Amino acid sequence: MEIREEVGEDHFFLFGLTTPEVEELRGQGYRPGDFIARSPRLREAIEAIEAGFFSPADASRYRDVTEYLRHDDPFMACADFDAYVDAEALAAQAFTDRRSWSRSALRNIAGSARFSSDETVRRYAEEIWKVRPIDVDMSRLRE
Repeated sequence: MEIREEVGEDHFFLFGLTTPEVEELRGQGYRPGDFIARSPRLREAIEAIEAGFFSPADASRYRDVTEYLRHDDPFMACADFDAYVDAEALAAQAFTDRRSWSRSALRNIAGSARFSSDETVRRYAEEIWKVRPIDVDMSRLRE
């Protein structure tokens, strides 16, 4: 959401549950199998993985992943799957307008400076850890 605020909603593909929706779903007892049962696209994707589509030499290679999705899924990937697929289709359509896509891409690049690892560590140090940087005389380290 922070990136969306930085670059503008016209240059960002939002999908999935909101924080209140996640909290409500967790409170009700999230059951990923219910989402799999309701979504033909998700069910087909999971069944393809289980059938060995991505690992023909070892169909059971990703069994732990699919079992995890079917029964645990703490990140609610199953709940967000259809919204993700829909957003991906919107992105694919947007990509066909090269000029508009390039404008959005540049806006995202320019707006992402705030999210660099250096900036993130600096903000964590100030806002969360409540520490300040120290000045180090690099010439003394070489001695």
